[in-house]
Amino acid sequence: MKDLWQLKREFLEHCEIEKGQSKLTVDNYGRYLDRFLSWLGEFNVNTTTDILHRSTQMGKQSNRETEEGTNQEIGILDNQAMKEQENRGEATKGLGVDEIMTKKLAPELITDETVRQYRLYINRLSAPDGGELKLTTQNHHVLALRAFLRYLLSRGVTVLPPEKISLARTGEREINFLNKEEYIRLLKSPDTKDAEGIRDRAVLETLFSTGMRVSEIVNCNIGRLNLEQGEISILGKGKKLRVVFLSESACYWLVKYLIMRGAVIDQKSKIKNQKEDNKEIISTDLIYGSAQIGEVSNSNIANDLSIQQFSNLSVLDSYKNDPLFLSSRGNRMNARAVERLIKKYKRLAGISKDISPHSLRHTFATDLLSGGADIRSVQSMLGHSNLSTTQIYTHVTDQHLREVHRRFHAASNEDSATDARSADSSFDDQNKKDH
Repeated sequence: MKDLWQLKREFLEHCEIEKGQSKLTVDNYGRYLDRFLSWLGEFNVNTTTDILHRSTQMGKQSNRETEEGTNQEIGILDNQAMKEQENRGEATKGLGVDEIMTKKLAPELITDETVRQYRLYINRLSAPDGGELKLTTQNHHVLALRAFLRYLLSRGVTVLPPEKISLARTGEREINFLNKEEYIRLLKSPDTKDAEGIRDRAVLETLFSTGMRVSEIVNCNIGRLNLEQGEISILGKGKKLRVVFLSESACYWLVKYLIMRGAVIDQKSKIKNQKEDNKEIISTDLIYGSAQIGEVSNSNIANDLSIQQFSNLSVLDSYKNDPLFLSSRGNRMNARAVERLIKKYKRLAGISKDISPHSLRHTFATDLLSGGADIRSVQSMLGHSNLSTTQIYTHVTDQHLREVHRRFHAASNEDSATDARSADSSFDDQNKKDH
């Protein structure tokens, strides 16, 4: 018998090695499938135990009744048990009780009915906050199961077709983004008189300028930055490569931050900063303590930096594999640290909205669309595989559409209004004559 637990392990290895999916995606698949298979094992044990219990009870009853009556009741029970097995998708067919109790699970156990029962189960689960699981989270469970079934079919295993499992209908996704006045306040909230403030300003500017996911910005290395072009090449979901663009403001603060770390040289003036020579200069205490820009750089380019100088700067080879952003301890900055950073400056900026790093990605997309960008371009910059994902932002174009309607529909409106006024005037004149 092919065991679903073993097949699950092979599926996760397939996702990691052959499909090249991220560790986070593989971990999520594993967690959702573990929940399903654990439930499936218990579900089938309980089903079998119930059938055996009912058979035992009927056997006891048969000792107290006539043979004819007993046979009739046993027949009814057998029919009920058989129907229950059918409804459960023949959960125990061909399996011994020992196999079920050790939770060895055959692919045939995944049926329409077991999937329906499982969806009822996850619908009644409680979320960590005590509330119900969101429909989107429930759909993640279903998507993991469908991906698993699709893999099993590719292996020639006979299972329930994944197309037969539909997703729950969800309402429109709520997009939490900042308006112009709010995001300007947020970007200006770090105190750029110290090194930590410069780093934080660079993080905020980079997120807003590029629309990067938090996982993308924390996994980005300095070598992916092209200062001359003002762009960053990143590996997004599914290890898809795309290029994102830095605004002049983002480039300015990012360069200031990298100069602090000694990672950038001025080609024009032939400044030669070696990583080894700067160990004392870029020590953790100095960079993230009370150091000023001038104190952490052994050149004047940090103090004299202007937008026009970007093309003269390049990243030192010895820094290209280093993280783009470091934590206060000198390690790669992680997603949780970026989340805390956003929360900190949200409070300082007096923003009451509950925002996250992804809110700046939403803000990036809505700002582009409201400025007149076409949705295909926004899709490309966000790294969305499907246009439908990008279409969640189209609500922000309502004001733009109203303006288009006013500008381009004005002439016809004026003609209609003139005709209406003329008609009203003629009607009034006729009424006066009649009276």
